[in-house]
Amino acid sequence: MRLLLDTHALLWWVDDDPQLSTQARGLIGDARNDCSVSLVSAWEMAIKCAIGKLKLAVSVQRYCQEHLPANDFQLLPINLGHCTLVETLPLHHRDPFDRLLIAQAWQEGLTLVSSERASMPMGSSESGNPRPAVHHGSNQLRRLGDRRAEAVFKANG
Repeated sequence: MRLLLDTHALLWWVDDDPQLSTQARGLIGDARNDCSVSLVSAWEMAIKCAIGKLKLAVSVQRYCQEHLPANDFQLLPINLGHCTLVETLPLHHRDPFDRLLIAQAWQEGLTLVSSERASMPMGSSESGNPRPAVHHGSNQLRRLGDRRAEAVFKANG
């Protein structure tokens, strides 16, 4: 399985935080799964550090440079397709970081491991493109639509 960790999932994994669910921990720790972390998470962490909402022992750059390779996580860049796909997502969740992570997972065919509780119902956007259904808290895989991202797992509890 190909996973995309959201920012909380990354931080909780690195810190071995008990808020990371057993299911998410098992998926991330399974050597058969490929784990990615988006540049979106680095951006979110940098902003939250700058405004005092996140405290790290090192800079965000050093944090990523140390912990991504140490955990065999791949860095997922942001491209124009990811950014423009955000336009077609429903507005059930307005957080720009989460919206871009959802778009990346959708476009890259990744399973998003997320701490968020919002859900987006399946359907068509105004542009006619399919939009993902995001299911949180499920103990089973849920299809997001066509052959793209397989599921979103709630990372906590």
